[in-house]
Amino acid sequence: MKEAENRPPLTIPNKGRYMVHDMKLTNEYFGIDFSMPKDFPNAVKTINTVRFLRQLKDEASPEVLEAATMRFWECSFGPNKRGVNDLKDFPDILKNISGLSAEQINSIAQKSQSAENKERIIKEASTLVHQKKAFGHPWIEVTRDDGKRQNFWGSDRFELMAYYLGKKWEGPHPDVSKAKL
Repeated sequence: MKEAENRPPLTIPNKGRYMVHDMKLTNEYFGIDFSMPKDFPNAVKTINTVRFLRQLKDEASPEVLEAATMRFWECSFGPNKRGVNDLKDFPDILKNISGLSAEQINSIAQKSQSAENKERIIKEASTLVHQKKAFGHPWIEVTRDDGKRQNFWGSDRFELMAYYLGKKWEGPHPDVSKAKL
Protein backbone atom coordinates (compact mmCIF):
# COMPACT_ATOMS: atom_id res chain seq x y z
CA MET A 1 0.00 0.00 0.00
CA LYS A 2 2.70 2.45 1.03
CA GLU A 3 4.97 1.80 -1.94
CA ALA A 4 2.06 2.06 -4.41
CA GLU A 5 0.70 5.19 -2.68
CA ASN A 6 -2.55 3.30 -2.20
CA ARG A 7 -4.83 3.20 0.79
CA PRO A 8 -7.10 0.54 2.28
CA PRO A 9 -10.45 0.31 0.45
CA LEU A 10 -12.45 0.67 3.66
CA THR A 11 -10.93 4.10 4.23
CA ILE A 12 -12.72 5.35 1.10
CA PRO A 13 -16.25 6.04 2.42
CA ASN A 14 -18.34 4.90 -0.56
CA LYS A 15 -16.16 1.87 -1.23
CA GLY A 16 -16.24 0.92 2.46
CA ARG A 17 -20.03 1.08 2.59
CA TYR A 18 -20.28 -0.93 -0.63
CA MET A 19 -17.86 -3.60 0.57
CA VAL A 20 -19.84 -4.23 3.75
CA HIS A 21 -22.92 -5.17 1.70
CA ASP A 22 -20.96 -6.93 -1.04
CA MET A 23 -19.23 -9.23 1.46
CA LYS A 24 -22.43 -11.14 2.27
CA LEU A 25 -22.96 -12.19 -1.35
CA THR A 26 -19.24 -12.89 -1.79
CA ASN A 27 -19.29 -15.13 1.29
CA GLU A 28 -22.20 -17.12 -0.13
CA TYR A 29 -20.63 -17.38 -3.58
CA PHE A 30 -17.26 -18.64 -2.36
CA GLY A 31 -18.71 -20.66 0.51
CA ILE A 32 -16.64 -18.97 3.20
CA ASP A 33 -17.33 -17.48 6.60
CA PHE A 34 -15.69 -14.07 6.33
CA SER A 35 -16.16 -10.90 8.30
CA MET A 36 -14.08 -7.84 9.01
CA PRO A 37 -12.36 -7.63 12.38
CA LYS A 38 -13.40 -4.78 14.64
CA ASP A 39 -11.50 -1.57 13.91
CA PHE A 40 -10.20 -2.90 10.59
CA PRO A 41 -7.74 -1.89 9.21
CA ASN A 42 -6.37 0.28 12.02
CA ALA A 43 -6.35 -2.28 14.83
CA VAL A 44 -5.20 -5.21 12.69
CA LYS A 45 -1.43 -5.55 12.56
CA THR A 46 0.10 -8.24 10.36
CA ILE A 47 3.71 -7.23 9.69
CA ASN A 48 5.08 -10.16 11.71
CA THR A 49 2.75 -12.51 9.86
CA VAL A 50 3.99 -11.19 6.52
CA ARG A 51 7.61 -11.59 7.64
CA PHE A 52 6.94 -15.10 8.92
CA LEU A 53 5.18 -16.26 5.74
CA ARG A 54 7.99 -14.87 3.58
CA GLN A 55 10.58 -16.79 5.60
CA LEU A 56 8.36 -19.89 5.59
CA LYS A 57 8.26 -19.74 1.79
CA ASP A 58 12.00 -20.47 1.79
CA GLU A 59 11.85 -23.26 4.35
CA ALA A 60 8.71 -25.28 3.67
CA SER A 61 6.77 -26.86 0.87
CA PRO A 62 4.15 -24.89 -1.05
CA GLU A 63 1.48 -26.99 0.68
CA VAL A 64 2.73 -25.98 4.14
CA LEU A 65 2.94 -22.33 3.06
CA GLU A 66 -0.64 -22.50 1.75
CA ALA A 67 -1.92 -24.15 4.95
CA ALA A 68 -0.18 -21.56 7.15
CA THR A 69 -1.47 -18.69 5.01
CA MET A 70 -5.00 -20.06 5.28
CA ARG A 71 -4.71 -20.46 9.05
CA PHE A 72 -3.57 -16.84 9.47
CA TRP A 73 -6.43 -15.73 7.19
CA GLU A 74 -8.95 -17.70 9.25
CA CYS A 75 -7.65 -16.11 12.46
CA SER A 76 -7.96 -12.66 10.88
CA PHE A 77 -11.28 -12.90 9.05
CA GLY A 78 -13.01 -16.14 10.11
CA PRO A 79 -15.55 -16.65 12.89
CA ASN A 80 -12.92 -17.23 15.60
CA LYS A 81 -10.86 -14.08 15.19
CA ARG A 82 -7.67 -13.52 17.12
CA GLY A 83 -4.57 -11.42 16.70
CA VAL A 84 -2.00 -12.68 14.22
CA ASN A 85 0.96 -10.42 14.90
CA ASP A 86 2.47 -11.73 18.15
CA LEU A 87 5.23 -14.23 17.35
CA LYS A 88 4.71 -16.11 20.61
CA ASP A 89 1.18 -17.04 19.41
CA PHE A 90 2.36 -18.57 16.13
CA PRO A 91 2.96 -22.13 17.46
CA ASP A 92 -0.62 -22.23 18.74
CA ILE A 93 -2.07 -20.64 15.59
CA LEU A 94 -0.18 -23.04 13.33
CA LYS A 95 -0.53 -26.20 15.42
CA ASN A 96 -1.67 -29.29 13.58
CA ILE A 97 -0.28 -28.16 10.23
CA SER A 98 1.44 -31.22 8.83
CA GLY A 99 5.13 -30.53 8.28
CA LEU A 100 5.50 -27.81 10.94
CA SER A 101 6.62 -28.47 14.48
CA ALA A 102 6.56 -25.90 17.28
CA GLU A 103 10.37 -25.84 17.17
CA GLN A 104 10.35 -25.11 13.43
CA ILE A 105 7.73 -22.40 13.86
CA ASN A 106 9.81 -20.70 16.57
CA SER A 107 12.97 -20.96 14.46
CA ILE A 108 11.25 -19.52 11.38
CA ALA A 109 9.69 -16.77 13.51
CA GLN A 110 13.12 -15.79 14.82
CA LYS A 111 14.65 -15.76 11.32
CA SER A 112 11.67 -13.78 10.01
CA GLN A 113 12.74 -10.80 12.14
CA SER A 114 16.22 -10.62 10.59
CA ALA A 115 17.31 -7.49 8.76
CA GLU A 116 17.83 -9.66 5.67
CA ASN A 117 14.22 -10.88 5.63
CA LYS A 118 12.82 -7.40 6.32
CA GLU A 119 14.87 -5.91 3.48
CA ARG A 120 13.86 -8.72 1.14
CA ILE A 121 10.16 -7.98 1.71
CA ILE A 122 10.68 -4.27 1.06
CA LYS A 123 12.64 -5.03 -2.12
CA GLU A 124 10.07 -7.54 -3.37
CA ALA A 125 7.19 -5.12 -2.71
CA SER A 126 9.07 -2.37 -4.53
CA THR A 127 9.70 -4.67 -7.50
CA LEU A 128 6.01 -5.59 -7.66
CA VAL A 129 4.97 -1.93 -7.62
CA HIS A 130 7.58 -0.52 -9.97
CA GLN A 131 8.18 -3.37 -12.41
CA LYS A 132 4.88 -5.25 -12.35
CA LYS A 133 2.79 -2.10 -11.67
CA ALA A 134 1.03 -3.77 -8.72
CA PHE A 135 -1.17 -1.56 -6.58
CA GLY A 136 -3.08 -3.91 -4.30
CA HIS A 137 -3.73 -7.40 -3.09
CA PRO A 138 -4.26 -10.01 -4.38
CA TRP A 139 -1.95 -9.43 -7.31
CA ILE A 140 -1.88 -12.55 -9.46
CA GLU A 141 0.44 -13.18 -12.38
CA VAL A 142 -0.84 -15.78 -14.83
CA THR A 143 1.38 -17.46 -17.42
CA ARG A 144 -0.11 -19.14 -20.47
CA ASP A 145 1.31 -22.22 -22.16
CA ASP A 146 2.83 -19.96 -24.83
CA GLY A 147 4.80 -18.10 -22.13
CA LYS A 148 2.79 -14.87 -22.29
CA ARG A 149 2.02 -13.36 -18.89
CA GLN A 150 -0.80 -11.18 -17.63
CA ASN A 151 -1.33 -9.60 -14.21
CA PHE A 152 -4.71 -9.58 -12.49
CA TRP A 153 -5.79 -7.67 -9.41
CA GLY A 154 -8.59 -8.82 -7.17
CA SER A 155 -10.22 -12.02 -6.04
CA ASP A 156 -13.07 -11.53 -8.51
CA ARG A 157 -10.96 -12.00 -11.65
CA PHE A 158 -10.96 -15.79 -11.93
CA GLU A 159 -13.32 -15.77 -14.90
CA LEU A 160 -11.00 -13.38 -16.76
CA MET A 161 -7.97 -15.48 -15.81
CA ALA A 162 -9.68 -18.58 -17.18
CA TYR A 163 -10.52 -16.72 -20.39
CA TYR A 164 -6.90 -15.57 -20.72
CA LEU A 165 -5.72 -19.16 -20.22
CA GLY A 166 -8.30 -20.54 -22.66
CA LYS A 167 -10.00 -22.51 -19.89
CA LYS A 168 -13.62 -22.81 -18.82
CA TRP A 169 -14.49 -21.16 -15.49
CA GLU A 170 -17.21 -22.95 -13.57
CA GLY A 171 -16.93 -21.00 -10.34
CA PRO A 172 -15.77 -22.14 -6.92
CA HIS A 173 -18.54 -24.75 -6.62
CA PRO A 174 -19.37 -26.09 -10.11
CA ASP A 175 -21.69 -28.78 -8.77
CA VAL A 176 -23.91 -26.33 -6.84
CA SER A 177 -26.76 -24.21 -8.20
CA LYS A 178 -25.55 -20.75 -9.15
CA ALA A 179 -28.30 -18.76 -7.45
CA LYS A 180 -30.32 -18.98 -4.26
CA LEU A 181 -33.42 -17.16 -5.40
